[in-house]
Amino acid sequence: MAISAVDNTLWDLRGRYFKTPVYRLLGGPTRATVEAYGSCLGYSLEPEKARARAAQLKAEGFRHQKWFLPYGPGDGYEGLKKNVELVHFPTGPVLVVSIESARAPGPGRIARFEALLRERLAEPNVRVVVRVAESVDITSKGRVLFGEAHFGAASGDEAQRQRAVEEAVRANLQNLPNTFVTAIDAVPLESGWAVRADVVAPRVPAPSDVHNVEARAGSAIKEPVELTVRARTDVLVTGTQYKAAGDVLPAEQPSAPEPQSP
Repeated sequence: MAISAVDNTLWDLRGRYFKTPVYRLLGGPTRATVEAYGSCLGYSLEPEKARARAAQLKAEGFRHQKWFLPYGPGDGYEGLKKNVELVHFPTGPVLVVSIESARAPGPGRIARFEALLRERLAEPNVRVVVRVAESVDITSKGRVLFGEAHFGAASGDEAQRQRAVEEAVRANLQNLPNTFVTAIDAVPLESGWAVRADVVAPRVPAPSDVHNVEARAGSAIKEPVELTVRARTDVLVTGTQYKAAGDVLPAEQPSAPEPQSP
C-alpha cells in the first residue's frame, strides 16, 4: 500500500505540472460510468458484525465488496479456517485474495484454501487466483541487483572500473545465442568482482556457460569474476529473430507515398 501511495502522489504531481486531469494522462476516458465496490477497511471482522455489514452493503446496491482478511500464513491452518468463516456471508461468496510478498504461495496452499472455500460455501465451482505483487527497485542505472553498485560512494576511478567489469560481463553474456542482458551490477571483493546479471533468453544458460563468461570476462579485465545469473525465458519470437521483450517498440506506421508530379 505504501508503493500505491507514492505512485498516486507522482501521478498527482504530473497532473499538476501539466495542468491536466490524471485520467487524461492515462489515455482519456474509456467508459461513461465506473462501478464502485463497497470497501470494508476499518469495519469489525467479528463474524456477526461482518455479516450485518455485508448485508447492508448488498441492500445499498453494491455488487462487489472488499474485505481485509486478518489472518496470514503465520497464523497457520487455524487462521486459514477463521478467514473462511469470514467469507460465509448470507449475501453469497465474497472472495478477496491480495498478496504482496517476495515469496509466492505454493499451489498446494492455494489448493487447500480453495477446497475449504468450496466446502464452506457449498460452491463446488469456486476458483481461487492469487496475484502476487513483486517489488522491483530501479534507478537510473537500471534494476537494483546489488545496492552498493547503485548507492556506494565510489571514486571516479572505481566507478570507471565498475563500468568496465559490467561491460565485459555483459558482452560475454550476450555472445551466448539470443541472450539479452536486462540488468547488471558489479561490486568489488577483496580479490576480484562479484557480478549479478538478469538475462532473458530462449533457454536458461548452463553452469558451464556462466563459468566460461567468468573466465573470459576475468581475462579481459585481468581480475577474477564471480558471476550469478538470474535467467528468464520471456523473449518475443518473430518469424526471423528473437527479441528481448523490453526492447520491442510498437511497429512504425508506413509513411504515405509522396504525391507524384503531373
